[in-house]
Amino acid sequence: MLKRAIATDRGADTSSGCIAEKSHDCQLVDFVGQDGHCHSFPLAQVVHCVLEKNPAFQKQTDSPPDRLAIAFPTHDVVVLGWNLKLVRDALDLRKPAVVRARNVRYAEIEDKQAFVTEIIITAAQSLSKGG
Repeated sequence: MLKRAIATDRGADTSSGCIAEKSHDCQLVDFVGQDGHCHSFPLAQVVHCVLEKNPAFQKQTDSPPDRLAIAFPTHDVVVLGWNLKLVRDALDLRKPAVVRARNVRYAEIEDKQAFVTEIIITAAQSLSKGG
């Protein structure tokens, strides 16, 4: 279940939660990296997403086991962490949410919830190829 975001606390980084539900009036999903940069994308523009095992986990067992790739028309978002099915389900249900990356040292705090260690955002492949 998504935690309810407190609008006045959007910039604070005091809890260990990685997914917070936003107001239903909002139609954006926010991705906040460990550096604090926030990238927002319209939920209606999710082209597709793929939840798979993180290929790096095969070689480095200390790597997060899940990889969620999300395609938007202008950008590709890759989320690494644990229990990322919860993030994918939030997107599937079109729930406005904040997805926040946390330092891996806090990964064992909330065992049954999603934990995000890294968010990678790049220009969509079609944009980077110039067409």
